[in-house]
Amino acid sequence: MPERDAASPKNIEISEILPHRHPFVFADRARLVARESLWAAKRVDEADFEFYKPDSSGEDYSYPREILIEHAAQSMMLLGHHYGRDIGWLPDGYKSIGLLTTVEDFYFTGLDIRPGDEVITSVEVTIEKRALYYLGARARISVGEMQAAEGTICGMFLSGQYDSLFGALGEFRPESSSQAGHPHFSFVDPEDKGLYGSSYWYLKGHFPGSPCIPGCTFIRGVVELVDPSMKLKRVVRAKFKKIAVPHSRYRYEIKRDGDRVAFSILESKSGELHAKGVLELED
Repeated sequence: MPERDAASPKNIEISEILPHRHPFVFADRARLVARESLWAAKRVDEADFEFYKPDSSGEDYSYPREILIEHAAQSMMLLGHHYGRDIGWLPDGYKSIGLLTTVEDFYFTGLDIRPGDEVITSVEVTIEKRALYYLGARARISVGEMQAAEGTICGMFLSGQYDSLFGALGEFRPESSSQAGHPHFSFVDPEDKGLYGSSYWYLKGHFPGSPCIPGCTFIRGVVELVDPSMKLKRVVRAKFKKIAVPHSRYRYEIKRDGDRVAFSILESKSGELHAKGVLELED
């Protein structure tokens, strides 16, 4: 690993690096602490919080734990942009595109996050594979002095503009009229419980113009399908092998052994594997 840069922290222009936009951007401000470490802050307000209310929830509900994985992924992308340019991966002025590939030993403390809380995510480089544009980072997420989550994530930083790599998609239209209303945080198709489904409210903010499905929503779908009353305790390992796009259909395959769940996500028509992993759940 490279030695730490002794320079003072540097404020990061988030909107110039992340392609994400409302309602799926999870950093209000960020600072580069050293060449291989960064922290980012996100204030969870009342308006944003409504997006994460499950269909079956009453007024007493908390921020979904799965979303914290996306906090970590976006923070890693901010760090990877600067780190990649600093070590010579990427030329100056290049807008890198980072995709989450792996989540490993990512555990949650059970801390409830409420409207008004500021979520702080710190990431530090642990692995680099320069020839592959591949980065691993340790992520720690907290509110004030209280830790909410910690784990390892890895991502691939692509060379080329997103549209040219994957093709621009048209405006997404929900396939089910029953899903066209309130954008609840739900990722199981109500008409076929074995399939991924939602109102796709987040797509306008997840790589606008060429949206793809974030891995954390697949993980949430697994939890919902197993038992929506349970919560994610730990991602033992999750591997996202291919980009999932909203106009395709995806099928869950799940094997449960007590509180441990093994899952696979496959494209419905071709049977191609897009994601797999093991989760631990708790009441």
